[in-house]
Amino acid sequence: MFGISKDVALLSGTNAYLTLGLGAYIKDNDTNRIGSKFTFGERLAVGYRFNNGVALELYARHFSNGSLTKENSGQNFAGLSVGYTF
Repeated sequence: MFGISKDVALLSGTNAYLTLGLGAYIKDNDTNRIGSKFTFGERLAVGYRFNNGVALELYARHFSNGSLTKENSGQNFAGLSVGYTF
């Protein structure tokens, strides 16, 4: 999957944050859940930046083609990510 997205900070405290991301993507194949190569994506994340540069983030992500085709039950994901800022 290839695409472009933008995350926007909804809340940002000293170390805690809440972000919302929106984007558009091109998939390499059709699936029976999303029947087109073009899809939209949304992402909601809550995270915490530690003082040593490490960030821990819990996120939910949804992909859908916006009913451009009949096959559009979408795909939902939840995950945990760990990042490091140099």
